[in-house]
Amino acid sequence: MNKARFIHGESGMTIVEVLAALSIFVVLVGSLYGILVQTVGHFQRLKDRNELSEQAAYITAILTEVHRKSQSYVIQFNPEGQLELTYENGLTEKTTEIGRDDYFIDVRINHVQVTKEKPVFIDLKEEENKSIQVLLTLKPKHYPENEVTVATTVSRMTPANKEEEE
Repeated sequence: MNKARFIHGESGMTIVEVLAALSIFVVLVGSLYGILVQTVGHFQRLKDRNELSEQAAYITAILTEVHRKSQSYVIQFNPEGQLELTYENGLTEKTTEIGRDDYFIDVRINHVQVTKEKPVFIDLKEEENKSIQVLLTLKPKHYPENEVTVATTVSRMTPANKEEEE
């Protein structure tokens, strides 16, 4: 039968051959698409985790700086849900807001959770406040399983001088 096709000058593929080639193509494209979707999702989760790690390091650095240079400070959440540090440095009082809308922050100072209703006050004139234990957890809203937790100790060499306040 194939000889007859070549004799009459017919060339091309049969419908069965076209369907077989199309089936193989669809399977390959579907597999590649699945791999692409997984890769993009994995990349996004890694990117989020990296950003959260950077943000946690930033929050820890600010907290360390405030702890080392101020006489006292309050850690609390403002009504918008941002972490807020209010601190005294000599005669001035400053407030620093930390946080974004795309993740949740959980802060524990010396095993006490900071909430909107329950701020934590640190008086650095007290000897026991020279070092504090900080547990900071950042959890993204769109990938909550991608949370980042940092446990650290923030300390200063000496308590704040009580005479600095006067």
